[in-house]
Amino acid sequence: MLPIVILASLVALPILVAFMFRVHVVFLMLSILIGDLLVRFLSDDVAFAISAFVPSANVPLMSQVLVLTTPILITMFVLRKTVPASKALLHLLPIISSGLLFAVLALPILPSPLQQEIFATAPGDLLRQSQDVIVGVSCLLVLLVLYQSFYKRPDKSAKHGK
Repeated sequence: MLPIVILASLVALPILVAFMFRVHVVFLMLSILIGDLLVRFLSDDVAFAISAFVPSANVPLMSQVLVLTTPILITMFVLRKTVPASKALLHLLPIISSGLLFAVLALPILPSPLQQEIFATAPGDLLRQSQDVIVGVSCLLVLLVLYQSFYKRPDKSAKHGK
């Protein structure tokens, strides 16, 4: 029961918060990917700095979770309401895929016994088997929303030249 709750919260939390704050999915995806890059390259340094103030065996795990979620949380608060309420449903599928992507990137951070418990469940096994598809579809959907949102067609009625 606990592994399914953890997996569901990893997927659902970014989705619910993104809808609640109406954050543009392009910024959400970018902050998820930046968080993952920061975990890969800075989490050891952050863990070292935190361990100077907090003596605990869980400092590496705490630092990785902190580094992964900080860009997402900052994006949620700074860029809230960047999607009009009328276009929120357009972002539904990309936000869901971004939530799945967050779970794919957050699961390797968890302790190994907990990962094994999550992957032993049917939803966890399905998530593990479809990681490639989740990453690919997430990127494709976010790119489509990016192109739709920010591409301005040239005005053909404007006069060219003198």
